[in-house]
Amino acid sequence: LTWWGVRTVALLEVRQRIRSTRWKVALGIWFAMVGLVTTGLVAVMYQSYSGYSGSTGYDPSPEIGRTVFGLVVLFVLFLGLLVAPTLTATTINGDRNAGTLAVLQATTLSSWDIAVGKLLASWGAALAFLVASLPFLIWGFALGGTGVVAGIGTILMIAVILAVVCAIGLATSTLVTRPAGSAVLAYVLVAALSVG
Repeated sequence: LTWWGVRTVALLEVRQRIRSTRWKVALGIWFAMVGLVTTGLVAVMYQSYSGYSGSTGYDPSPEIGRTVFGLVVLFVLFLGLLVAPTLTATTINGDRNAGTLAVLQATTLSSWDIAVGKLLASWGAALAFLVASLPFLIWGFALGGTGVVAGIGTILMIAVILAVVCAIGLATSTLVTRPAGSAVLAYVLVAALSVG
């Protein structure tokens, strides 16, 4: 495992993803969906608490903030578990079918360089989706009710979960020769782990 080998493979993968318009569209749809859900949650929560805060001076913002932050975290995690397997489930076998994996294997790159580079690139793409969600997570956090350590810890835990899901997708991509089969297997494994 060499740093330059991992970096080379990761940069190739990232450049390939950046050129893809599908990835950019998915990122935009993700941002819009999380934004709509967050805006809807905030509106519904403030509407439901409007009767309590009238004459009593009760400020529902901390409770609303804690609820909104928690629900947006769950929504982002749910969407992440749907998107992350597709980022890696066809990485190895897709390159094998396209003939580009043989080119990488013919170089001085080790199999670890290729695997770790592809994993880091896929994890980076998954983290881009998490970063697109940060304004809405910060909005829920800014309403109050969630501690700083809990908020940061939650976001870091989501990042770790996305890395694990990307690793599962990469593993299925190496085990199954057909891209559709590896994608289905990745979803089955992620679903089984989610239930468990």
